[in-house]
Amino acid sequence: MDIFLSSPDFSHGRHIPKKFARCGFNWSPHLEWSAPPEGTRNLVLICECPDSPGGECVHWIVYGLLPQTSHLARALQTSERLPSGAMQGKNDLGGTGYDGPDPPPFRQQRYLFKLFALSTVPPLTPGADKVTVRGEIRNTVIGSGELMGYFMHCPKNP
Repeated sequence: MDIFLSSPDFSHGRHIPKKFARCGFNWSPHLEWSAPPEGTRNLVLICECPDSPGGECVHWIVYGLLPQTSHLARALQTSERLPSGAMQGKNDLGGTGYDGPDPPPFRQQRYLFKLFALSTVPPLTPGADKVTVRGEIRNTVIGSGELMGYFMHCPKNP
């Protein structure tokens, strides 16, 4: 991993607080990262859960991030376009932007936040899905970073 990805909201390998889950406020966490490798022209963030019962589930896709970008703020809007000019794609839960953890009862799952540094600016439009994004970035990744957190099911109406 060439990029150090972190969050003041949770540490790598630790529990993601409830406010970032669907049973909480469903806020996107604040993310920060170190400078990407030289030659980076664009950044893409994908948050996925590899432990979902139906297979991998993508919870968030952000693309069109300029290489000088060093963070994403907490509780971003869920629109296809962000004020910075970056775009958000469709998640596997039926929405656009961030949609937090929601594992089945009595199950703890991993959530991987992956940041990719790209050598090109992919021709993506707002609201792209994971297949389209991954296809466009596949051969252009020159660096990456990862932050992993866990979440255990919580009732929606405590």
